[in-house]
Amino acid sequence: IKLTSWLAPKNAAMLSRRGPAYFVSMPEDAKKVTVNGEAVQGQRELQDGDVIIVAGVTFHFSLKEPGK
Repeated sequence: IKLTSWLAPKNAAMLSRRGPAYFVSMPEDAKKVTVNGEAVQGQRELQDGDVIIVAGVTFHFSLKEPGK
């Protein structure tokens, strides 16, 4: 996840896929990433419906296609 605001880190969080699982992790220069209100330390596996907040921007993680 790249943010373009003045004070935001270049890479605020990283999403990756390993097999059927998806993970969010923090790059070294990231400030804070939360999933469902809990701070991420290192990496965390994502589940359908998780709410990710990166530098004040809210994302909803979904494994389903929109409209289905």
